[in-house]
Amino acid sequence: MSIESSVFRFLHSSGVLCLSITGNLGYNSIGKQDVAIADYNEAIKHDPAFAKAYYNRGIVYYDKGNIKKAIVDYSKAIKHDPTFAKAYYNRGIAYRRKGMDGRAITDYNTALELEPDLAEAYNERGVVYSENDYVDQAVQDYNIAIKLKPDFAAAYNNRGIAYCKIGEHDTAIQNYDMAIELNPDDYYVFCNRGVAYGAKSKHNKAIEDFDIAIELKPNLSEAYANRALSNLKIGKTDIAIEDFDQSIKLNPEFGWAYCKRGEVWLQLRDWRKARKDLTLARNYGVDIIASFHYEFESISYFEQIFDTCLPDDIKAMLTQR
Repeated sequence: MSIESSVFRFLHSSGVLCLSITGNLGYNSIGKQDVAIADYNEAIKHDPAFAKAYYNRGIVYYDKGNIKKAIVDYSKAIKHDPTFAKAYYNRGIAYRRKGMDGRAITDYNTALELEPDLAEAYNERGVVYSENDYVDQAVQDYNIAIKLKPDFAAAYNNRGIAYCKIGEHDTAIQNYDMAIELNPDDYYVFCNRGVAYGAKSKHNKAIEDFDIAIELKPNLSEAYANRALSNLKIGKTDIAIEDFDQSIKLNPEFGWAYCKRGEVWLQLRDWRKARKDLTLARNYGVDIIASFHYEFESISYFEQIFDTCLPDDIKAMLTQR
């Protein structure tokens, strides 16, 4: 969902496919990634063409946040085994993390040519389509993923996101309900369902979902920001500001939260705080003009409904690019 809307954004569910060859991926699961990498290095030293060792080392590098090295290792795995579908799939995920969506799609396509029943690849390809607003293609991929794997909670979540993008919020909520039934500990889905309820102006239900998301994931900045919006809609301005504060505390570079908090300061006629927040939001890449005009239509409309007059410099911030 675009930043101009009354809710922030959705959180896709995805993940790397693991394939342990020696049991050493267990090191990664308990944080001993360097030990795991050393073991894979040794395996590769003994067999430089050991595709699965490169693949597993790539998974560890990915989990460590070293996406570049992960791509190198997945590529080496593919070089030594061109039929290694999961290596293409995981490299696609890494490319997506790097913003290289075209390469990601190519890798997902290859993975599916090699392994047509790889539900995860349909899910991930759907995510790329959805993020680039090719919603129909995304829904088609999620449908196939779910048909192949009926208990695929992440695919239900992501299909819900796609339906929300085209305004079909009831259908989206049905998908989120299924995702939660399959995985009741997934804070992403509660946050997303809260967004959908907010879009339907069911703000109390939205707040209930954001509460659960925060209980499951106390540092989920997006949940606080979205809960702030719903609190605003039901007149709980002080609580909304507290939620924006917490969201920004958790993510000090969260431009959208600064933008929305700035709009609250405008309503409260705190021009100093409004200037500061709107400036920070703009510095972090938020289109504060589009956000303001989506929410309030125009400067004159804002001044009319709040019986105020914006300072000239703030008017300029919200009208001049």
